[in-house]
Amino acid sequence: MKEVTFTGSLSEVQKRAEEWKASNPHAKVIDDGPPISVGNWAGQVESEGTAWFITVKYEDQPSSSPFVNIRSRYRIVPIGGPGSGWGLEVDGIIRRSSPRAVVLAAYVDAVLAGASEDDAGYIAAAIERRPCPSFEERMAVYSATGQPPPSRDPYKRSS
Repeated sequence: MKEVTFTGSLSEVQKRAEEWKASNPHAKVIDDGPPISVGNWAGQVESEGTAWFITVKYEDQPSSSPFVNIRSRYRIVPIGGPGSGWGLEVDGIIRRSSPRAVVLAAYVDAVLAGASEDDAGYIAAAIERRPCPSFEERMAVYSATGQPPPSRDPYKRSS
């Protein structure tokens, strides 16, 4: 069992403990007891300078999948020579590859949204087969807010 402790004012420790639990979905919370005041008797109104702490006890949940749904474990990295392709690295191991990074990003997004690895693969394959958006499709979402309009040929190198 692991634990993490938050100290500060009563409202700070409650907020930080809730934020920690929300940002660590892999953690199975065993005990997140009530805040405890240090230097005052329990039950007294919070006064300025009173220190509070909360200790959250938890266990890391093992995943049935080699892909645990934590975004920080995924990296899209260039593989091969310049411009030859992209790889999806999970815990330092290349698990998938594609000539387009957007395909790997779609796969990761699908897995993190709760899709099975098979379904995420189907979603990525659909994205891979779809051509890049046309000029008309890119103009349909363009709004003149200071950005330049889309180019007719976005892959043409400027000289």
